[in-house]
Amino acid sequence: MCRKFRELKAEEIDVRIGQTIKSQNWEGVTLLLYKNARVDMDILDETVGPPNWQRKHEVINENLYCHVGVWCEEKKDWVWKSDCGVESNTEKEKGEASDAFKRACVNWGIGRELYSAPKGMMVTCELDQTGKKPKDKKTKFYVSDIQYENRKIVSLSIVDQNGEVAYTYPKSSCKKPSQTSNVKPIQSKEKKQDFQPITKTELIGVYGVQAPEKTITWLEGKLGKELANFNEKDTAWARQQLEEAKAERDKKKAEERKKARLDRISDDDIPFPMED
Repeated sequence: MCRKFRELKAEEIDVRIGQTIKSQNWEGVTLLLYKNARVDMDILDETVGPPNWQRKHEVINENLYCHVGVWCEEKKDWVWKSDCGVESNTEKEKGEASDAFKRACVNWGIGRELYSAPKGMMVTCELDQTGKKPKDKKTKFYVSDIQYENRKIVSLSIVDQNGEVAYTYPKSSCKKPSQTSNVKPIQSKEKKQDFQPITKTELIGVYGVQAPEKTITWLEGKLGKELANFNEKDTAWARQQLEEAKAERDKKKAEERKKARLDRISDDDIPFPMED
């Protein structure tokens, strides 16, 4: 049976500026997600093995098609899926061939989940005098985190070249209590009941700690008491340390993803936006 291809990882997804929007009240850009041909090749190699896939091109009715074949052990034969490409604005023939290959890979399921990206991903961005490009020429965007369910995007985070969060999906909504609310203020006794001690589950799930026992030992050494004896002030300090450590790790990972992405992208690899 032919193998199923996995979803794209955050570092395998590139972000392109789509349209620029400038009005009296707001100016910014829309964002599009895309993959490049090298990602398709890597996933094919990873999933079926380099000897078990092939590609060929053919002109049909003046359109350039790419056929991607995957060896199916169950059928003892090659299974082919095809699609045609469009010319690029730079190297027309090369861009068309690359585009056809990437579209054929989508027919195999590689990167198809990007079609479920939120519509109208808009980011505030200062534009130049023409209103057609960002004022800062170094403006870039990167996917820092992405989660799927049933091959559909359920959460997405995009950062700029400085590592600052530029877009999140779904957008968090926090309703503030009305000033005229009849809810009674919480008494000090009730506040104590709201105090939640730190747990291993929190360390792993919230702060991404891989060695919770070592982290607990470090926190206990800093405060000179066991975790079970941490009071509200101790716990607040500990959570602050954990939050700062997580932010530092996230920043380092973002830099690594950025470097890996820039090393991978070259001018001859034409973007394939997941928008049509």
